[in-house]
Amino acid sequence: MKNIATIILFALALSSNGQSTTKLSGRNEQIDSLYKDGFKGYQRDFRNQIYYPSEIKPEGIVGRIYIEAVIDTVGQISDFKIMRGIDHRLDSIVSEKFKNTEGKWRILVNGQDEKTPYIIQDYIHFELR
Repeated sequence: MKNIATIILFALALSSNGQSTTKLSGRNEQIDSLYKDGFKGYQRDFRNQIYYPSEIKPEGIVGRIYIEAVIDTVGQISDFKIMRGIDHRLDSIVSEKFKNTEGKWRILVNGQDEKTPYIIQDYIHFELR
């Protein structure tokens, strides 16, 4: 059985005060507008860095890890949470790799300077093939 970590992206930017929601036409386009190097940079710095460790392959752990990060008004990660994890080892990998995005977020939403922090929500899907 081939061991692959399949990563699926779901991202949503929200104003942290909960009063407004920024919706763009599609997941990739949204990250493309919020991440300094666009969606390809996000893939390079975060998604492509996530792996399924061979030492836990025999345990057959699969599922989704849901994350949430608050991006402050200067484009830094001010808070990061595993909203729902599947295994502390996989959760730690996702958390560690998200740190690679530090300092690479724009403070623009729909072309406008964002005056309040926004929230990035994402999930990473782990499966064995």
